[in-house]
Amino acid sequence: MINIQEILFYVVWQVGSLDTMCRLFILSSLSNWTDWFLATGYMTKLHFFMIKDSVANLCQELRSFAVVAVDAFDFSDSILRSPLGRRDGAVYDAYFKRVNQDPRNSQNKPE
Repeated sequence: MINIQEILFYVVWQVGSLDTMCRLFILSSLSNWTDWFLATGYMTKLHFFMIKDSVANLCQELRSFAVVAVDAFDFSDSILRSPLGRRDGAVYDAYFKRVNQDPRNSQNKPE
């Protein structure tokens, strides 16, 4: 039997998460041009700090559904090239393997 409350919860959650991603995109795009907005007088320093704080808050909010949002695109792990969020669950093994492959980490290793 179809549970209407579950469907409504899913739709509301999905719309909310898309709204969060859209707001983050808009504000991060604006933050790339803050020097121009400040120089032309369209924005004050207060606006700049409000955008910066809002981007940080939206990133915090996005953290709760970031993996689900990326998984929705169904990219393979090899395309994402990220040791985090692996489908096989070997997050830490993959992460440390990648860290150890970085040449910057080959110097001064403890014995």
